[in-house]
Amino acid sequence: MDSLEEIINNKITGTFVKQWIEVNENHDSLYIELTKKSKIKIRWINNSLHYSFPLHLEGKFIKHIGKNIRLKNETPVALEVVLDMVTQLSFANDWSLNSSTKLKQVIWKKEPVLRVAFININLRKRLDKFLEENNGVLTSIVDREISNVIDTKAILEKLWLDIQKPIIINNIKQVVWLKHSAQDLAVNLLQDGKYLGLDVRLLTNVRVVADSIDMPATTQILPPYQHLSEKKDSIEIFLLASTSFDLINRILNEELKGKVISSNGYSTTIKGVNTYATDDGLAVKLDVRGDADGSIYMRGRPSYDTLNATLSIKDFDFDVDSENALLHSADWLLHEDALKFVEEEFSLNLSPILAALPEVIQNATEKGKSADKLELFLTSLDVQPQQLLLTKNNVQLLLKVKGKAVIGLQKEVFAKKKQKTR
Repeated sequence: MDSLEEIINNKITGTFVKQWIEVNENHDSLYIELTKKSKIKIRWINNSLHYSFPLHLEGKFIKHIGKNIRLKNETPVALEVVLDMVTQLSFANDWSLNSSTKLKQVIWKKEPVLRVAFININLRKRLDKFLEENNGVLTSIVDREISNVIDTKAILEKLWLDIQKPIIINNIKQVVWLKHSAQDLAVNLLQDGKYLGLDVRLLTNVRVVADSIDMPATTQILPPYQHLSEKKDSIEIFLLASTSFDLINRILNEELKGKVISSNGYSTTIKGVNTYATDDGLAVKLDVRGDADGSIYMRGRPSYDTLNATLSIKDFDFDVDSENALLHSADWLLHEDALKFVEEEFSLNLSPILAALPEVIQNATEKGKSADKLELFLTSLDVQPQQLLLTKNNVQLLLKVKGKAVIGLQKEVFAKKKQKTR
């Protein structure tokens, strides 16, 4: 990526001023052209950008002697001057970058003395005044080009919206999305040698969303500008994974419908499965047909084993609803060994998922529509489930992710605005 110094030098070229000026009360005149022929040097000093702006000053001098005699230099005067300029950068409330450049000092490489017909004429006082009078021309060029180089409002709006675009992280059997909802934004200017950068803190809520669940809304409008006073490379994500009972029942019916339960010479076939939340936890209804006809209800409470990172249903108990006396007396069916497979279906080892989550988030971001704009680097992440919630319509798992992260903006983010007509 080109440095700010390189960009400024490519943008600010040519001759800026062409003007006749009177140098004294005798109406002696000097025609001046100010041209940039050498590179502008940029450096950071105390949160300000400082420029050494070299200019080549060239012109013709006419000296009046009496009323009718005029002397002029046959060879145009050529002088070199360096303008010491400083730019204060700040953000407006709408995140656009304000640039205010001022002329601090005029440094002559050689005293501007002109020799005409054996007469030495020191032009410094008048040229200093001329440069002071015209410094607005040069400072406005610098301010305009900085504005053209980095449209911070457009960059941050794009980052704000791009990071909220849903990203597919699974499409086997069930489509699952990773969805960020932007909440807060803070920015500070980054001093990095000859480069102009941004430190950005972007806070989002992150959800894992199945296709049976409404996608969370995207926050369209940027909040007002907020200064980032403290720089951190840490990341803290609260990740809400949610899946509906409709989806759970569909998967369980695909897995269990038609399964035969047999024991002690009896057998019955599962015809349907339905799970739902109760005040005490989770209920599973099995509709069966065969030697036992009717419905079996299994009730239990969700549990998370932090040591083994396993979700399961504990303390299953059984109940039946049937006019079939055989089902009421079917000890063989209600024996825990016969229905153990149901408990196993509800046991989920999260260790591989938790271990893969940092890579999933990073890869998902890289594969998303913002991939050519930003890079996400995650290191030393620790993922811990916080809470398991059952609602009327779904099962929710809240995860907390802590660690370190860096978001790098690619060169394409800093899309330059079209050159304005001068």
